[in-house]
Amino acid sequence: MHENFSRKKYAFQWLTNHISMKCHPSPYWRTATLLSTGEEELPISVGVNIMRMSTYCIAVQADEDEYLLINSLTGAVDVVDTDVINLLQTDLSQGDPSILNFLQERGHITDASSQEEFSHMEDFYRGVRPGICNRKRHIIIPTYKCNLRCTYCWESALYKNGASWMEKTLSFQEVDSLFEAVGELDKGVQQLEPLIYFGGEPMLPENVNLIAHMMKEGTERGYEHYFVTNGVTIPDYLDLLVSHPIKGIQITVDGMQSTHDSRRKGPRGEGSFHRIVEGVELLRDHSIKTYIRVNVDKLNINSIGELASFFKEYGWHDDAYLTMYLAPVFPHGCGGYSKAFTREASISGLISLWNNHDVWDVFKKGISDFHPVESALRGEAWSPQFFNCGAHCDQLFFDAHGSIYTCWEAVGETQHCVGRFIPHLQFNENYKKWMERTVFTIEKCRSCELAFLCGGGCAYDAYEQHHTISEPTCGHAEKVLREYIPFYYNYVLRGNSHSK
Repeated sequence: MHENFSRKKYAFQWLTNHISMKCHPSPYWRTATLLSTGEEELPISVGVNIMRMSTYCIAVQADEDEYLLINSLTGAVDVVDTDVINLLQTDLSQGDPSILNFLQERGHITDASSQEEFSHMEDFYRGVRPGICNRKRHIIIPTYKCNLRCTYCWESALYKNGASWMEKTLSFQEVDSLFEAVGELDKGVQQLEPLIYFGGEPMLPENVNLIAHMMKEGTERGYEHYFVTNGVTIPDYLDLLVSHPIKGIQITVDGMQSTHDSRRKGPRGEGSFHRIVEGVELLRDHSIKTYIRVNVDKLNINSIGELASFFKEYGWHDDAYLTMYLAPVFPHGCGGYSKAFTREASISGLISLWNNHDVWDVFKKGISDFHPVESALRGEAWSPQFFNCGAHCDQLFFDAHGSIYTCWEAVGETQHCVGRFIPHLQFNENYKKWMERTVFTIEKCRSCELAFLCGGGCAYDAYEQHHTISEPTCGHAEKVLREYIPFYYNYVLRGNSHSK
């Protein structure tokens, strides 16, 4: 697309290959193809006198004379050159009609006002929310007790509640109340989400019988099971794992032995690296899908390359049942952990890692909290971010004290409790506040071009910073867009080489 845009010969590249009609009713959302070059002129149907650049059209420079033209309203992602960018920023009436037709078709220019564009999405959201939030994700916290003392654990602040509070474990009778609540919430749901076991540590040796009871009840009701565990006690739970439908196991490995054991150690300072590696190997032997999470902060970022080599040596990187990914450690909820990244700094840190070919080869998941553009670049279904995460839609945590939460970071903090399931299911006013936090209810999001890309940012961050979840926290969204997305486009889609 390096011909002058004023000529008939041009090539816009359509990057969005499948557009999900369930997410947006726009006629622009269709299966995309590569628009071939040619001398013919498309029919002129653009009223240039009333056309303007869409509020949600964002130009991101990917190379010297190459831009990604991203429209978060229509889901269009196109490659254009500097001439097209200049056209969009000046007088549209001076543009080639065929190019203007294309830009209008993709939603980059429009005759609708900014308010009309936003209202269109708001009306659509009201119609689709019941469907997209109907299937609940139930996360069970059988106890906040843990057999490790990780240096950055965000739940460490809960120790102020005392040992008895931390060690409280669900009883069999309370588990029955939990499943009554889950059954009520999932009444009429055809396809159930897996039950997720969280903590604390859900796989404590002393709780094998309790977890066995939960898994039996869940399996009989048609649920699969997913564990978020430190992986230390996999041998104790292997019989259960092989006798029930397992959706997956998440286990954390933070580096080679010396690095890992300095961060993820037992109550007496004992390491956990070798036990975890043995546990992962057991899961591999039984073909159980396992996700290896590597928490990255300022202390271990420079040793990730060595860890990637270790994963390759063990054959983990190309095992169909293993997926490795990087997760930045953030300061909120970590008791003021000084080695955590800000969200903005984490982007540069991850890009520096992914520039290493071996690291990228092992950790391919990408940045999970800004997936709309990344998924569009991969040719997957586009999902506008009406809200930041499942905490405002389909996510519910049931803890050992009978309380219900919606946010991973907020569990155990009573000011964020949204209800109870003991003795019976009931929600409070907080539930409404969390469920209604969207780009349509956050005032500052209503005029933001990035609204449908970041969903208003993290509500827990907002509470930490502003003592309310009604404010946006999206400072990192611009940095991801300007730094990570060009990197992803150039490295993954175009296959440009990076340093070893």
